[in-house]
Amino acid sequence: MFRVKQLLKIIIFCLIIFITCTAFTESFEDKNYDFGISSGIWLPGKISASDDLSDSDFSKTLDKKATFFLRCIADAYVVPKLALGGYINYSNVALEKDVMLGHWDGEDHEIPESGIIMLEFGGTIKARFIVNPKLAIKPGLNIGYRQTFSESEDARCKGLGINGSCEIQYRTPIDLIIYGDIGFLTQPFGGVHDVAYMLFSPILYVALGLGL
Repeated sequence: MFRVKQLLKIIIFCLIIFITCTAFTESFEDKNYDFGISSGIWLPGKISASDDLSDSDFSKTLDKKATFFLRCIADAYVVPKLALGGYINYSNVALEKDVMLGHWDGEDHEIPESGIIMLEFGGTIKARFIVNPKLAIKPGLNIGYRQTFSESEDARCKGLGINGSCEIQYRTPIDLIIYGDIGFLTQPFGGVHDVAYMLFSPILYVALGLGL
């Protein structure tokens, strides 16, 4: 019985906080910019590695594991429902296993299963749909430059990122934005020079963030 009373007190307290936030939240329409940082998971996916300028033709599929994902955004509204901005994506790339690409130039070429860091930066265009004064939805198109860093030269990739994102924003009374970010990353062009093309179709990510 005591635990039930404590639980009811917690629920009532949470409801009071929620109602208070709802009552005094200002409208999204008076915001001219968004700054935010979010973290989450870049989900598993498949990366295609195929012959570039080597002497050995090959085509391999790299199975990517779920990994940590970090994203920073900065948007400025040119009109209330349209924003232009920039972003930075950070993640590590972990594979199910080492992938041997082949042997040429007198050495083996292999992608290691771990120790690969991905960094990407670019520009965005986003729409903003205001559901009510405290809730907004921001779908966007993100285009940027992506690079991976690794001790292995065979895993140092450079490429074009064309990504989709959708932020669901909640505005608090202290002008702090709590938001969820669901999207995907793709790489239609890129690779490791003189080693392989590295391409992949949409791989989803999910993240939770705070913004101003």
